[in-house]
Amino acid sequence: MSMSLPTETQILVVGAGPNGMACAITLKALGLEVTIELDTVGLAQPLLDNGISSKGVTFHGDTETLIAVDVSKLYKLTRFPTMLLISQSDVESTFEDRLKREGVNVIWNKKVVGMASNVRGVEVSLEDGSSVVAQYVIGADGSQSTVRRLSKVDFRDPDTGVPYDANAFPSSVLQIILADIYLEEPLPPTILRDAVSWQLNNRILFCPLLRPARGGPEPGAPPTSYWRTAMVVPIGTTTPQHPSLEYIQAEVAKRNPWKQRLHVVKTTQAATYRVRSAVASTFFEKLGTGNILLVGDAARVHPPTGGQGLNLGLCNGISLGRATARETRQLVSGVAGNISPVHYIVNVALTAAVASRTYPATRFPTRYWRQ
Repeated sequence: MSMSLPTETQILVVGAGPNGMACAITLKALGLEVTIELDTVGLAQPLLDNGISSKGVTFHGDTETLIAVDVSKLYKLTRFPTMLLISQSDVESTFEDRLKREGVNVIWNKKVVGMASNVRGVEVSLEDGSSVVAQYVIGADGSQSTVRRLSKVDFRDPDTGVPYDANAFPSSVLQIILADIYLEEPLPPTILRDAVSWQLNNRILFCPLLRPARGGPEPGAPPTSYWRTAMVVPIGTTTPQHPSLEYIQAEVAKRNPWKQRLHVVKTTQAATYRVRSAVASTFFEKLGTGNILLVGDAARVHPPTGGQGLNLGLCNGISLGRATARETRQLVSGVAGNISPVHYIVNVALTAAVASRTYPATRFPTRYWRQ
């Protein structure tokens, strides 16, 4: 069923990935003393329930263990001394479930196409001809950020100065193939099912994941288990941007350190990532009386090693939500009871979205956002 959009809102979060949803959830928790930790906004346990708690990472030559990194030894520093093995899609579905429980409206098939100055803030135009005016627009719409592009914010490698979009897939740089796959059972008995394992000689990683509720192999297929694999591509090698099942099978077979065959029954997603970095020239821009902020991959990108993008992005989203909430509470104290519900607009085409929270019209100072 189609839902109507507000014509005006105080805070607009553009981006339906984990970073944008983390920011929206934090804004929803305005009454909490939010810190940069998922547990403070009630997300830690749901994520733990949907992933595999691991002690860490083990590095191998071929099959022999070279070194094991045990994160459980961090128990004095955190209540969660574990490495959580979970797919990004499961993170997103967990966050979306939380937003729905909080009464957030989910509206599909919306696309941001323009931003302009308005006397009451920033007017964000959508492809269907509608628009929303916001005091704050938070761009959490990924490395190809529409918000960043419309704001004319420069985005390039801080070391080489090369723009992020220039020559996006050359064979002259290191690339990594990431794929979520179903492997036929039984697997080699020494393959680790409770930790990430890097086979250094063959440049391949195996990470066990919980099976998704949907999208598995067809009925009647052999027993399988679900894995994330990463394979380093040698410099000078041409690799498809979205490798096929046959391509992934060939690469896994070529790099397999065990004598037992590894049969890839199905891939749910596969992509080649260029090992590159970029940082926005600024994370904050004024547009008329409104404010534009960038968070997550819209603000910086780096190699996918260790899940840094997702982990840092969640910290970004919650931190920015915290600062925005603090600023909002200071300025609208005494009228918090008039705050209207959160609206959430998802743009499928650009993996972007608009999440908004409406407040009484107030001009916000910008001291928190200057770089």
